[in-house]
Amino acid sequence: MLGKLYGIGVGPGDPDLLTIKAVKILEKTDYLCFPVAKEDGDSVAHEIVSKAMNKDWNLVKLHMPMSLDYDLLEPKWQSAAEEIAEILKTGKDAAFITLGDTAFFSTFIYLVKKIKIILPELEIEMVPGITAPSAIASEAVIPLVIRDEKLLIVPAIRDMEDVKEAITESENVVLFKIGSIFKELYAFLKENGLEKNAVVASRLGFEDGFITKDLESLLDRERLDYLTTMIIKKNGLE
Repeated sequence: MLGKLYGIGVGPGDPDLLTIKAVKILEKTDYLCFPVAKEDGDSVAHEIVSKAMNKDWNLVKLHMPMSLDYDLLEPKWQSAAEEIAEILKTGKDAAFITLGDTAFFSTFIYLVKKIKIILPELEIEMVPGITAPSAIASEAVIPLVIRDEKLLIVPAIRDMEDVKEAITESENVVLFKIGSIFKELYAFLKENGLEKNAVVASRLGFEDGFITKDLESLLDRERLDYLTTMIIKKNGLE
């Protein structure tokens, strides 16, 4: 009999935002799987659950470099799927944890596609987690959307012209991973009179995290963290 595979979103950073359902599943699961950018590294998701719970899991670190190169990642997803499949074949359950939500820019989806080919009869359950935009909006006491407004979500690793077009087209925009383009992004917002209509959060929920509506105060920083998100509201933050 095969074990069951759980995909668990652990939220944006604050261990207190881990859901009760996630905790219940993690308490009864022996194998904890998560991706790491470096073979000897750790993951933010593992850091979160370790602060929320005191359990000695069998840790399964899955090496997946920070890259957009599918030719590089494809064999990593395959080998990770094979490693997890071997655990499930023993009848043991496994939980794959991911930052935020399992259905929201998550590596788990790529793994599921591979594992389903290896174990087509496998039972899989996804447990949603709180997303960064929801956590940031709550912390800033602002709505993401109201009435009939639109919300556009864009990873800022796309071409800068795509990012600018997204800001131009929608009333509300969430930009993920803005660390490397913040200064160029701020210049565009200021040029269009929107620098007071945005909030930036970085590593929200961690000890070194912050959230601010004063974007200009961030210009002196050489580079913002990879886990930095911006919410832009053209109709104002208030």
